[in-house]
Amino acid sequence: MEAGYAGENFVDNFLKQIAFSKHYAILKDLHLPISDSGYLQLDTIILTPKYLAILEIKNIRGKISFQRNPDQLIREIDDEITAFKCPEQQIIRNAQKLTLLLNSLKIQLPVKNFIVFASTKTIVAQPPKQVRAVMGCDIATHINSLNVLPDVLPVNKFKHLLNYFTVNATEFIPKPLSHIYPLNLKEIKRGLLCAKCFQFVEGSCSSCGT
Repeated sequence: MEAGYAGENFVDNFLKQIAFSKHYAILKDLHLPISDSGYLQLDTIILTPKYLAILEIKNIRGKISFQRNPDQLIREIDDEITAFKCPEQQIIRNAQKLTLLLNSLKIQLPVKNFIVFASTKTIVAQPPKQVRAVMGCDIATHINSLNVLPDVLPVNKFKHLLNYFTVNATEFIPKPLSHIYPLNLKEIKRGLLCAKCFQFVEGSCSSCGT
């Protein structure tokens, strides 16, 4: 989690260098319900009257390959091989959901996709085939190439879409750790934690009296 957060902050520094037109918005960690059972979870989106760009930011060190059949991201580092869910398929799914949402709102806006690698120690041995992969330090160049496109949305529709995102966004509540890791809940120490000395307490704290 810390690595992911650091990666997003790293990329943010380069997004600040982009000369956007007057109307634009950068939305972070957007969690957007799109049906009773479905939602969109996006790291970063850039919304302008010209395009909507999805940035899937990964902070992964080592040599990585986008494997086919099945789609996986394979990382090699320090003689250790690790498999991850495929970010290419993830961003394709999100782009499809987002396009359907735009269609339901009667908005035609090009959706651009980027997998952004924040770490300068990432070696992309086998790149994705359907989504452009870029280094975080180069993201401004790629976004600036989109900023010369003509406007597609009038300002009122741009503001309507931005308002829809901000009004309908909800807080993302991740799955409990007990559902992810093989924890035995009976082994977890329960009780209240003193806000000052972080001791487990019953009533007043025996350590500091709080």
